[in-house]
Amino acid sequence: MSNQKKYKNVKIIDAPAGSGKTFSIRSQINQYLIKNNKSQVLCITFTNRAMKELKKNIISNRVYISRVFK
Repeated sequence: MSNQKKYKNVKIIDAPAGSGKTFSIRSQINQYLIKNNKSQVLCITFTNRAMKELKKNIISNRVYISRVFK
């Protein structure tokens, strides 16, 4: 079960492993880019795996994908 929260222009997706977070994020980013052709997106994940998956499937110079560093 996914929990999505939106704060102004920030969206937080919180869900357990294997629930489709990466797929959902990728779809939402691509849809956003199509609708907002001059906007940029910052996507921050908690794992290297999610970051790599998103980077290989979202090819745009308007998207910056990183992970949380402690």
